[in-house]
Amino acid sequence: RCEEKMSEKRIKQILSALDDEDEEAMKALFSTQALEESKDIDGEIDYLFQFIQGEVKSWTKDTWGSGESNKYGKKTVKLISWYTVETDKDKYIFYICDYIIDTINPDNEGLYMLHVIKAEQKDTLLIRYGQSMEIAGIYVPEEEGSILE
Repeated sequence: RCEEKMSEKRIKQILSALDDEDEEAMKALFSTQALEESKDIDGEIDYLFQFIQGEVKSWTKDTWGSGESNKYGKKTVKLISWYTVETDKDKYIFYICDYIIDTINPDNEGLYMLHVIKAEQKDTLLIRYGQSMEIAGIYVPEEEGSILE
């Protein structure tokens, strides 16, 4: 399927940017909409480069799914992918939200969200997945005690 190939192409682009620590290449994957909605894409990219430890050795697709919306002859195709990425130091889960086609809102076409956690934290991601998890850019967990009471 076309969506499955697009999903694999996207993870390869993300991993290539990570491997090269290429901030511009990583930023270029995101849609204009995601870049505008992100709180701090440059800081998020820095966080991701520091978070992922080691050299990527392998990646496997866990699951993927797509949804399509049509409106007045225009369409949006949203692709959600889950990957396990293994480095020589750790194992990570990548959750990717990507708008592979968006003729309704062309600024939204591209990577919308990237959420990466260590594999042993998978259960926390699944809990968050049921909540409003789609935030623009790269997910950065809030530090303990930083939330104003």
